[in-house]
Amino acid sequence: MKLETFCQISGLRAASGIVYNNKHLYLISDSSEFLYRFDLQNPVLDKIPLGSKAEENLPKKHKPDFEILTEYDGQLHLFGSGSKAHRNQHIIFSIDSGLYSLYNRSALHQQLAALAKIPEDDLNLEGAFCYQEQWYFFQRGNSKSQQNGLFICNQNWEPLHFQKIDLPKIQNIPATFTDAVLVDDAAYFLAAAEKTDSAYLDGEIAGSLLGKLNLKTFAVEYTQEISHIQKFEGICLYQKTADKIEFLLCEDNDSEVSESVIYRLTLD
Repeated sequence: MKLETFCQISGLRAASGIVYNNKHLYLISDSSEFLYRFDLQNPVLDKIPLGSKAEENLPKKHKPDFEILTEYDGQLHLFGSGSKAHRNQHIIFSIDSGLYSLYNRSALHQQLAALAKIPEDDLNLEGAFCYQEQWYFFQRGNSKSQQNGLFICNQNWEPLHFQKIDLPKIQNIPATFTDAVLVDDAAYFLAAAEKTDSAYLDGEIAGSLLGKLNLKTFAVEYTQEISHIQKFEGICLYQKTADKIEFLLCEDNDSEVSESVIYRLTLD
């Protein structure tokens, strides 16, 4: 395994999700109402407003908390974490046309919390993708209920199943999901250890790991720590060959500086 700097992006703070498509990076920030597009051939950052009054660097009590960015069938899906009432947005953005639609997923989030038997304030969705005509959402168990898990929904956004997933500890602190990406029939996921028992408040970072989850058996087949000091929040597939897989990662470094470092993680 090799972790290295891939590129630096000025004008973007605290990236929380990443997608690679046609030599462009699409990114989100949990404190922003913009979608960001970075051209890797001509390093320019485009800021796409998601609303007539879109703002950046919103305070915690107002931020949309976009934690999920995933691509499906030529469209980007942005989801709020669901951890507060104003964090229930779902935006579908067409890569080709640049048009987008906005939905409120409050009802879905209420149903997910009920399915997992956790308080609504403990819901904290951090990753998602569509696999075999079903949506998979990764619940970050960094709240008092401490349930890492996987929600499965149909295409009509009806919850079907909740699968609890046990993850290892980092520096004796439980690791919790921060994102995931689909590769063939497996989910490669990120998890971070943070000294907090709140889905709302951040804590001291103890590190991050990469893992592989079998989507047929829900078994965690592999985990490896990739940092003791960084909190990686976004992962996407960059390249896959017969002998290696390359991912791109983004991190939330809790800095006030509007600059983000993108990392490349290579698995042999």
